[in-house]
Amino acid sequence: MYEMKKTKIVATLSDRRCTEAFVRQLHDAGMDVVRINSAHVTVEGAEHIVRTVHAVDPAIAIMIDTKGPEIRVTAVDASYGDGIRFAAGDRVAVRGSSGGDATTRGTIYLNVPAIDLPSVTERDRRFIEWAVCSDVDFVAHSFVRSARDVAAVQELLDACGSPMKIISKIENREGLEHLDEIVEASYGIMVARGDLGVELPAEAIPGAQRRIVEKCI
Repeated sequence: MYEMKKTKIVATLSDRRCTEAFVRQLHDAGMDVVRINSAHVTVEGAEHIVRTVHAVDPAIAIMIDTKGPEIRVTAVDASYGDGIRFAAGDRVAVRGSSGGDATTRGTIYLNVPAIDLPSVTERDRRFIEWAVCSDVDFVAHSFVRSARDVAAVQELLDACGSPMKIISKIENREGLEHLDEIVEASYGIMVARGDLGVELPAEAIPGAQRRIVEKCI
């Protein structure tokens, strides 16, 4: 007796390698959903991915991933030469901006107060509105902290008359603390282990993942 597969395979595609032959190969191998990461693609690049996927099979589901309310550090300005060096006891002022993309990797530990970031950034808004007009099936919202973040996305979809479904990504402590209300407000939940692992000790991730899955079930 055939048992329907419950677990789905989501593949993140880049517009730099998105041909019909490649998408067909992935689909034949078992890919169920194509994910577009709006943090690393332009609208034009996303349009190319959607056109290519639909050309292969319009039934393949497509999901757009938002950047969401997050804080990232960017590369140090070239005027600083080899970088900025600090000594123990130095006081450092950190200034934020809404632009820029991280181009280097490193680890920075800062004690900061709770910051009330907007649920949907202007970049997220542009991509969601584009997704509505492009027959995208799901919007995966990043760094969801509470049902309020889900409601902000739903408000955008309702304004556009879109039936698109919201997948909430759990990837910070605040999201875990408000898990019940997020589950109630969402169509689906994604366990974003990578960023969740930045806020939790590695040994706590399996337990957090099990808790999220059990809550959804």
